[in-house]
Amino acid sequence: MSERPILERFGLAYFERRSRAMPAVVADDEVYVLNPRELRALTWIQRWAVIRAALIGAASGFVAALAEVLASPMLGPDPDAAPVSLQIEYYGIVFGAAGIATVFEIGFLYWDALRSVHNLSRAAGLPLFDPHGDDEKNEVAAALARAALELPNPVTSVFGINPLRESTKLVLIGVAFFYKLKIGVTNFLMKALIRRAAGRAAVRTMLVWVAVPVTAAWNAVVAFLVMREARLRAMGPSAAKAFAEIILGERELSLAGRLAAMRAVGANIVRTQQMHPNLVCFLNEVDRHTDDVPEGPLDDTEVFLDSLAGLAAGEQDVALMVLCVGAVLDGRVNGRERHLIARALMAAGRSTDRQPLNDLRWAFAHGKPIERAVVEACAPSPVPSSVEY
Repeated sequence: MSERPILERFGLAYFERRSRAMPAVVADDEVYVLNPRELRALTWIQRWAVIRAALIGAASGFVAALAEVLASPMLGPDPDAAPVSLQIEYYGIVFGAAGIATVFEIGFLYWDALRSVHNLSRAAGLPLFDPHGDDEKNEVAAALARAALELPNPVTSVFGINPLRESTKLVLIGVAFFYKLKIGVTNFLMKALIRRAAGRAAVRTMLVWVAVPVTAAWNAVVAFLVMREARLRAMGPSAAKAFAEIILGERELSLAGRLAAMRAVGANIVRTQQMHPNLVCFLNEVDRHTDDVPEGPLDDTEVFLDSLAGLAAGEQDVALMVLCVGAVLDGRVNGRERHLIARALMAAGRSTDRQPLNDLRWAFAHGKPIERAVVEACAPSPVPSSVEY
């Protein structure tokens, strides 16, 4: 395994130090099942993480705005006509104050995210480290560290699956560009709104303070998404085992059926375009239940879809259930996944009703016990051949 990024190693070291300094975690039930006590604790942790992120964002924006207000008199009544030397000094003060505030803001956000995510994992009943050095727990801890620090998932191949097989460089660049621009665009829109709503005399004073609510709001949104993702990753490994046991625990599959089950997870990874840790856990669990899988590509969605027609009905059920579970394990089902699932259901001659998939996603995301009936509903009985889609 390649060396982990430095921030990920930092997050893991923090988790380990904190875990060793605290009492052992005792879980009353499976980690993916959130009982009322755990739900209350998780809600409290998530809510205060969002509030703290918003407050530090507002404080950072306030410092930058205050520096600009205090430094403005040095430019005189006509800032554009001020000497270059004064403008350089002015911007040095403004950017210096903003830079220092931003450094403290980012440092606090990273530290608080790591602390909150660690508290969240303990509240969910998930121990991240143990004296026996469990590699699986270390991988879960690494996944949580990446969530806390907003680090991308690894794009390394697992079982020969390339998560970016169906991606183009243009799309990837566009996503990154949009992410970087979001705060700047929000600031621009807020300023445009103020210009239209306020009189000229008030505009200059008001524009300086726009960054305060904008930064607070974005920090709150990001903190909410980070905590939601961390919660899903904490529940993922436990849920992956339970799902795999329900779908594959008592079934004897042909070689083609085993390969289709592995390809179903591979198709999910390709359609989400990332190696989400929950999907990697599920892939390993499916592999554990399907020994001696024959050679063949696992990341070609068209090959997977073509293979469904040649399977017996029971093995189609397995492939469809695995596909649906893989789609919900990251907590969301994107349009590409929904399209793939609809095509798979049609290829197997099944109803394309979306409700079973929605019910499955809701149950997992809300920490409900996994019921066999909810999983099996994702593979409805074959419909008569006369029905048109």
